[in-house]
Amino acid sequence: MTKTSHRLIVILAVYIVVRLLAMIFFPLQDTTEARYAEMARIMAETGDWITPYFDYNVPFWGKPPLVFWLEALSIKIFGVNDFSPRLPSLLLTLATAWIMYYVVTKTKDQETALWSVSIFMTTFLVFILSGVVILDPIFAFTTTLAYLSFIMVLNGEKKWSYIFFLAIALGLLSKGPLVLVLVGGTIGLWLLVAFNRWRVFTLYPWISGITVMLVIALPWYILAEAKTPGFLDYFIVGEHFKRFTDSGWNGDLYGVAHSTPHGYIWLEWLVVSLPWGIIALFIAVKELISVRSLRPIKTYIQNEEYSFYLLWALFPMLFFSLSGNVLATYVLPGLPALAILLAIHFKEKSIFKSEKSRNRALNLLYIVPALVIIILIYTSLNRTIIRTEKFLIQEHAELATADEPLFYLRRKQFSARYYSKGEMVFISYEGLKSIEEANSIKSYYLAVPENELPRVEKIVGHPLQKIDSSRLFDLVKVVHND
Repeated sequence: MTKTSHRLIVILAVYIVVRLLAMIFFPLQDTTEARYAEMARIMAETGDWITPYFDYNVPFWGKPPLVFWLEALSIKIFGVNDFSPRLPSLLLTLATAWIMYYVVTKTKDQETALWSVSIFMTTFLVFILSGVVILDPIFAFTTTLAYLSFIMVLNGEKKWSYIFFLAIALGLLSKGPLVLVLVGGTIGLWLLVAFNRWRVFTLYPWISGITVMLVIALPWYILAEAKTPGFLDYFIVGEHFKRFTDSGWNGDLYGVAHSTPHGYIWLEWLVVSLPWGIIALFIAVKELISVRSLRPIKTYIQNEEYSFYLLWALFPMLFFSLSGNVLATYVLPGLPALAILLAIHFKEKSIFKSEKSRNRALNLLYIVPALVIIILIYTSLNRTIIRTEKFLIQEHAELATADEPLFYLRRKQFSARYYSKGEMVFISYEGLKSIEEANSIKSYYLAVPENELPRVEKIVGHPLQKIDSSRLFDLVKVVHND
């Protein structure tokens, strides 16, 4: 193993340590992260492994359950804390990196494989999402497994054809039919580049492979529709057609559609792929300018592996450019291919032949972990900038007696529900008036939306003192001595 390989391994170890520290000490944030964590907590608590629940008795039809299964299992093992619902994202990201390392080692060499993994893991979006409670890491794992299985089949490893169908089945259970669109669309474009590639269809056991895929994925869809009728219509038609075609889709039951200009995802890619996306763009422009004819480009495109990696890297942006409803996380499935392409380019062009250039590239790998450490230190000193109710929940737990409940006024926060293990009670202003008129609770704690304390004081009839504050709420104690 070379000196560079040793340094890459050290950098990956630093990556894992920094990510673990952030996962343990950084609180879950509203809304997305805390929402999925709370849904997993409800699944672990209720033991209902078929239907994820947005709230007690409110089914969540927006996504399949595979990630919730993993997060709920982690919560059952490690408890309700910051770390447990995030652990699956880290493990899935590491699994994605391991598959990349294995396949690139088999098809290229170990050092190229290590560079591929290092570039992937230190890309801004990958680093952030690898320790966040979100669906995208599991979807990126399934698509990467499918794409790299395809590469292995091209290299004569026919047993990987079954892994391909397994990956598609897992994709159907993690984010639904989108896996067919991304993987199928990439392969379709790849076939159109050179017509002699259609032989690839003879390398797959289609009947037995599709049977395996359906046996794994289909039962849950049937059970979910039977348990909560209407799921298939909302998930297949709403989430996969109306959300895609209608930028202002009003049918979303769990949030608000994210309206963006068509093609905006390319700008998002440029930001979340830092620092490697800009480097790749610079290399591509330089190569295009330096060649005197289109022959090198044509040769590159006609190379089966390279053209496949290129289309894999670009297809999420090509596809989602057609949609006016996108998130930056949608680019994640293409980032493993970007990392592999860069590593191959560095190796073939002997970019790291000199120690100076090699050290310069190695230092780039520290940028994102260092940035995260700075953010952790800053937020720990300024916790009210974080959108979380963890600290107010902890404050109530430390100060309150058993008969002093906590009410959240007007806004239902997922992080409050998660950290209170579902015991936090949401009330409206009408509910607060009812409590005061009944005078049935002598003392209780109230989380008041910021700037609304004067209105609350009018209802309770006396001034209130702030005990603590989060980004969105002030914690007060209401006491009646009469």
